[in-house]
Amino acid sequence: MMPHKVISKNLLLENGQECVVKYFGDKNPDKIFFVIRQEGMGRGLFSLLSGIICYLDFADRCGFIPVVDLDNFKTEYNEQEYIGGTKNAFEYYFLPVTNVKLDEVYSSKCVVLSSNDYPKGYDFTIKNIYGLFKTFEKYIKIRPEIERLAKIPTSPSGDKVLGVHFRGQEMRTTAGHWFPPSNKQMFKAIDIMLQRGSFNSIFVCTEDKQLLNILDRKYPGMVVSNNHYRTQSVNAYKINPRKNHKYLLGREILIDMLCLAKCDALISCSSNVAWMSRFINNNHYSATIFINNGPNSSFWPLAKVLWAIKNILPEKLGGFKLNDKTIVLTKRPS
Repeated sequence: MMPHKVISKNLLLENGQECVVKYFGDKNPDKIFFVIRQEGMGRGLFSLLSGIICYLDFADRCGFIPVVDLDNFKTEYNEQEYIGGTKNAFEYYFLPVTNVKLDEVYSSKCVVLSSNDYPKGYDFTIKNIYGLFKTFEKYIKIRPEIERLAKIPTSPSGDKVLGVHFRGQEMRTTAGHWFPPSNKQMFKAIDIMLQRGSFNSIFVCTEDKQLLNILDRKYPGMVVSNNHYRTQSVNAYKINPRKNHKYLLGREILIDMLCLAKCDALISCSSNVAWMSRFINNNHYSATIFINNGPNSSFWPLAKVLWAIKNILPEKLGGFKLNDKTIVLTKRPS
């Protein structure tokens, strides 16, 4: 008998998730498989991973057996050739969430396909969802060969490291996206942290070569970073300068995120990289600073220039602010 939640080929599940039910074959008549798909270009690795973790939680609550399919459903990171023996982009970086192969799933009697969107009823900032860390621990296992690379450079054991995620480039001009910090805001945030804690080094995660150089000049001898691919005034996802470039971009940002999660404190703006590092850190940072500049205009011609305009204006005329409501310091919860 088909379980009661499966009621039609196109159904609205109990909490509002729009999913599709497929009947592919005769295998596993007593099981419901839940295929998690996050298809489409333009979404970063941690936007994809956040959606996957939420859908894993949803599958658990429904009693479904989850599998992640980023092979038949392509993402920004899929390469033409096999990476580590797979074409499933999820498994480039993580171990399979179950031991059931996709071939068996797509020969089974009842398969629910997730929506391609972010799951309904879940916060986009997964750190805000109570209990989701247990789902992460249960299912998400980073490939060991990648996890071994997640070491903060030149940071001896016991050193206090300040983590900094400094975004620029296309984040400044994307309509509706939260504004990244100005240089002055980042300097102010770092100075606040250095005044309140004896940090030995500053680990910087950035895709922008120029921003890394700026911080290196401002804080000589303190800045460390991974030797990863960076660009200046070019979106790294729009070019293809090396073999398996998209896979490598994903691997590099995963390593950087894990390093941020290992730091003693964190400075960031609104980005999925920083939210994921805070999620994995699980409230062990001694302090965090969130630089909240609000969102860019949704009108794309204005969005292209608004960050640059605000960057040169004084605060009283609408420029980026340096006050405590914008550069928000939070100490570790007791």
